[in-house]
Amino acid sequence: MIRRHDLKEARLRRATSPVLPNAVLEKTGTCIQISSSAESLIWHAERLFFLNGEQDLSAFLLVDLGIVKYPNYNCIISNQIFSSRNDLLAYEELLINFMSDGRRGYWTLRLSIDLEHLGCLNESLLVAEDGLLDPWVRAGSRTALQRRVLRLGKPPRRWKTPSFSESVKRKITEVHVQGRPLNCRTGMKSRFYGEDGEQCGVEQLAMQYYAGEGGGWQGVHTESGIWLTIFRLLLWDIIFSNVPDVFRARF
Repeated sequence: MIRRHDLKEARLRRATSPVLPNAVLEKTGTCIQISSSAESLIWHAERLFFLNGEQDLSAFLLVDLGIVKYPNYNCIISNQIFSSRNDLLAYEELLINFMSDGRRGYWTLRLSIDLEHLGCLNESLLVAEDGLLDPWVRAGSRTALQRRVLRLGKPPRRWKTPSFSESVKRKITEVHVQGRPLNCRTGMKSRFYGEDGEQCGVEQLAMQYYAGEGGGWQGVHTESGIWLTIFRLLLWDIIFSNVPDVFRARF
């Protein structure tokens, strides 16, 4: 049975250079690996309890610490989800395929970015080019990889212009916001001095610009949190209606 750990290792092996794995090991030092049998047991228990490929045992800890609070709803269980062990294994295989294929664009893009941050520009370009050949890399990840190939693939690294260059090079209005950086270290979140003299992140710096000379706009950085909240509030009675076998756990 393939596990998430195996998928991550597979993505690292696809890199054209061992630079990134070696850099990770240099930062982490000695690591302790859980035995494969124990990891497999925990993985199966999580899938059986949560019935998805994202949640893990940290959900219990977050609730106990009061960091995450779930709404009250009724768990009405009338039927077993899996009638046999084979049904469970088939479902786990489906989850693995979904997790692997659905996130491949993100993993490939992240790997290319990390290699560039490490100064391995040739390896970063090769990973981006390899990602564009993957049919599961789509939408925003594909566009981001195309931009990376155009930016990194200039002579003398590459002499031939990719066929997608015209569509990617479309004229898009760009706004350049200047800030006074506090740190320039690889692996650390960038910090700046804002217009009010206080330290802030790049998102807050951009909002300060748009609130001032950028047009007097007011905004918040929520990563789609506002839209998701509105959606939940409008459909609350439908989402948490008493339908059997919809909710099977308090998480």
